[in-house]
Amino acid sequence: MALKPAVLALAMGALMTSATHAAPDQPLFAVIYRPGPAWKAGLPMAQQDLGAHAGYIARLAVEGRVVAGGGWVGLDGGMALLRCADADEAARLLAADPAITTGVFEADVRRWSPRFGVDADLVPKPATPSPRLQP
Repeated sequence: MALKPAVLALAMGALMTSATHAAPDQPLFAVIYRPGPAWKAGLPMAQQDLGAHAGYIARLAVEGRVVAGGGWVGLDGGMALLRCADADEAARLLAADPAITTGVFEADVRRWSPRFGVDADLVPKPATPSPRLQP
């Protein structure tokens, strides 16, 4: 189900008023979404009942909790990177996702620690420079 831009903007504006922002130094968690029991077989993701999920993810993005996310290309499901204080908070956010509560998606959440190929927006730089090895 596609949301009309005006409806999405209105929903995001209402949700922004009560946003609590994630700290940029909080750990990252990867959420891997896959079709759940309420997934309508044979229909593409764009035709699944994901309007409430889209609004929920949009609110989390405004709060700084969703760093990145989206659907797989050519496959059902997707992934989101969450910034949370701990694993319990990540689990609570996932449990409150309308796509999970309605059974459209099932998901796993894992703490993720990127090691290379990242920018400052994903992993904050240390406050002080690391000492360099002398040749």
